[in-house]
Amino acid sequence: MPIFDKELVFIVPTKNRLENLNRLLSSIQKQKVRPKQIIVINDAKVFNKSILSEFTDLKIRYVIKDGCSLTKARNIGLSMVDSSVNFVGFLDDDIVLEDNSLKVMQEFFEKTTNTVAGASFNIIGSAPQRRRVFGWIKRFFQLYSWQVGEVLPSGFQTSLFPVGEDTRVEWLLGGATIWRKGVFDQFKFDEWFTGYSFVEDLDFSYRVGRKYKLLVVAKARVQHLTSLANEIKNYHYGKYQIINRFYFVGKHIHLSKILFFWAAIGQVFENLAVAIEQKQCCYIQRAMGNLAGIFCLIFKSRERLNEHIKV
Repeated sequence: MPIFDKELVFIVPTKNRLENLNRLLSSIQKQKVRPKQIIVINDAKVFNKSILSEFTDLKIRYVIKDGCSLTKARNIGLSMVDSSVNFVGFLDDDIVLEDNSLKVMQEFFEKTTNTVAGASFNIIGSAPQRRRVFGWIKRFFQLYSWQVGEVLPSGFQTSLFPVGEDTRVEWLLGGATIWRKGVFDQFKFDEWFTGYSFVEDLDFSYRVGRKYKLLVVAKARVQHLTSLANEIKNYHYGKYQIINRFYFVGKHIHLSKILFFWAAIGQVFENLAVAIEQKQCCYIQRAMGNLAGIFCLIFKSRERLNEHIKV
């Protein structure tokens, strides 16, 4: 029977985002069930640790690793997990846990066997993709289907959230998950993904999901409070959308590079359509980044991106 206050460690990668980290830790502090430990990996040169004094009832291990990508931070965190721990969770610093979400997760794992390797919290407030005005574009270009949490032959995945009941899926969002620790004896995060590490969670969880079950737990609710459109360098993000996903597709022989390029064209049109729909120039910048990424794949070197696009 899982007992999270003795068996669960959370790993939280961050990059000097004090307000976000404070908000996340506050939400963990309010839980009836708490983790044994929280390992914070900060990609920074210096950091004011005074924030940690506000959470003396949480066991927090704080580590500074300057120039550390998201994938490397997660692998570093895993190397620090005590052997007595049976569960490892990953939380992004812009996640906020709702009341009792950890208790719900503990009860979920009590009912499952080792065939379930990992589970995601249910991010509320996310509109299902099928309600998008331009959803027809995504279906036509192999960007998504009606199935929640599916990975398409093009290498693009469908949305996970929100769900009304526990749902089996083919991939999990990296920043709101809990895993059985034994998974990491067989699988590691691929450090080819550097910087922002776009789709690193898809790459990791999809490999695990082809061998074990993955689920989204409906009643383990969290909020994701960062607006990506406003807080990233959109041109670089657009390049990530293409180059990193092509690398993911190339790792799996059953996925199609031809369908990937078809979907990549659709990614350009989708960003332009959203720019028109929402009247936001940032999506035009993403579309330009998409085109630059496609150009790099076809005519130039298949570069590895190392840009920290969140600001």
